Amino acid sequence: MSEELSEVTEVGPAATEEAVQVRRVGPGGSMASDNAFAVALLTLWHRVSEAGGAVGFVPPVDRSDVGPAVAVVIDGLRSGRASAFALTSKRNVIGFAMITPGVRTQAHIGAITSVMVDPAHQGKGLGVSLMEAIVGLAAELGLEQVSIGARGGVGLEKFYAAMGFVEVGRLPGWIRVGPGDDRDEILMVKQVGARVR
Repeated sequence: MSEELSEVTEVGPAATEEAVQVRRVGPGGSMASDNAFAVALLTLWHRVSEAGGAVGFVPPVDRSDVGPAVAVVIDGLRSGRASAFALTSKRNVIGFAMITPGVRTQAHIGAITSVMVDPAHQGKGLGVSLMEAIVGLAAELGLEQVSIGARGGVGLEKFYAAMGFVEVGRLPGWIRVGPGDDRDEILMVKQVGARVR
């Protein structure tokens, strides 16, 4: 792991109370994946879900429904199977993204999941900073490609395409957000390292 990615990086207006930091979570990072972080992630995930964010839930959602998803993330971080970055402002977690490298015959690829930014902080370029950090980590880990899934109908594919991701397929009607409202799961990939042949 390079020194650069293990350090805290500031984005947004520097030296103000609005300054946002991009921090590596888990072993080797500047933030522990402890119980306090788990509660902060639960709060973020619930806020994003309640605002209609494409993070696995449809509002209204109870905090207790989000808890099991957070537990899986925390387990992955603590075990070292996954790595993540968080956006923090003051003492609050306002963004998150995780990468899980493949294993065995897929050890050269990784999956980016759980990408979210607090609704009150969207539109400030923080999602771009978060994605740049997680894709940079993928390259540092020696991964050649990363994948991400995007819920159709909310414009996420345009955001990821602007970051260099290419659509490689769709799972039609894979996500049901309400009665009669099925959305495609859009599968996207990005080359992050040299292919070894």
